[in-house]
Amino acid sequence: MKKTLFSWIAVLLAVMMFAGCAGGSGKSGNYYKQDTAAEAYRDDYDYNGYANEAEKPAAESKASDSSSRSNIPDGVKIIYTATVEMETTTYDEALNTLKALTEEVGGYIENISNTMSGYYRNTSMTVRVPAGSFRDFLDRSGEAAQVLSSRENAKDVSEYYYDTENRLTTEKTKLARLQELLRKADTMTDIIELENAISETEYMIDDLSGTLRHYDSLVSYSTIEIRLNEVGVLRGQEVPPITFGERLQKAWKTGCENAVEGLQDFTLYMAESWFGWLVFLFIAFILFLIIRGIVRKNRARRNGTLPKSRRELRKEARIAKREAKAAAKAAAKSPAEPAAAAVPEAPAAAEPVVSEPAVKAEPVDFFAAEAEAEPKEEKEND
Repeated sequence: MKKTLFSWIAVLLAVMMFAGCAGGSGKSGNYYKQDTAAEAYRDDYDYNGYANEAEKPAAESKASDSSSRSNIPDGVKIIYTATVEMETTTYDEALNTLKALTEEVGGYIENISNTMSGYYRNTSMTVRVPAGSFRDFLDRSGEAAQVLSSRENAKDVSEYYYDTENRLTTEKTKLARLQELLRKADTMTDIIELENAISETEYMIDDLSGTLRHYDSLVSYSTIEIRLNEVGVLRGQEVPPITFGERLQKAWKTGCENAVEGLQDFTLYMAESWFGWLVFLFIAFILFLIIRGIVRKNRARRNGTLPKSRRELRKEARIAKREAKAAAKAAAKSPAEPAAAAVPEAPAAAEPVVSEPAVKAEPVDFFAAEAEAEPKEEKEND
């Protein structure tokens, strides 16, 4: 059975090779005829494009375009593309005109993007129009805005198209043969091998069919890339001189607008960050108080007018109290001494005069009273 299967596969491959060679030779003969016609068309076609056509009168340009297109054979596959850069002072009107023109010729906008450059707007758009309206669209788009540059391209894809078509035909024939063998297969091994071969063939058929559809889309609908720029003054247009009054008026207007915008931005900023500013001001106020106290203290210390603290005053009161007690004790002991010793020592005994500690205690009477009162309160508590 395996020998029979292998013989069938060998016969199938031989038939496919013969059919492919015969189909390729027949189609290649037709293709060379078409390619010769395409070469003749390319000789007549002006590849400088829209820029050269703009130098001719409009009627002559349209007449030459229609005559050149009539020379293209039916089998030739040509993809037309163009890139156009334009500028205008009436941006909205020009953009609406281009959109209306695209719908009028039966095309559509594939993608569009709008950007802002300073005070001016820019638009980039990709337009797909029928191949028969390619030249008409380019000629009429110049009425919407001033054309700065234009570049056209015509690419002949006939060779790739028909080669892909031949490969698709071969794969379809191979698929039919494999399906016929699958119906005659008896063993599981043969069935699995044939199903794998059929799966690969179907994948190739889908891929080649998608390539052909892609070529058909590019050929039937031309692609035009348009960039539209908004400007204040068109290139080549004379600008009248601006007087000093106009410049001053414009500068004043711009300054007022900037001032209003700055105040608005500042107000919005303060409204968004008021809590942070409140914390910052509170910390700054605390630091100000600390620094001011340090400065005042240093200044008083230098001038000698630094007020004493409560601790220092209490310490001085205790010292004065001890000195007063010592003086009182010394005064109490002096009368008990012998009279002989008292005569010469009388002036000495008169030295610890009570008036001296009294004079010293005058500025601290309050604190001395507090110091004397503390032991009394302790005794009463005891």
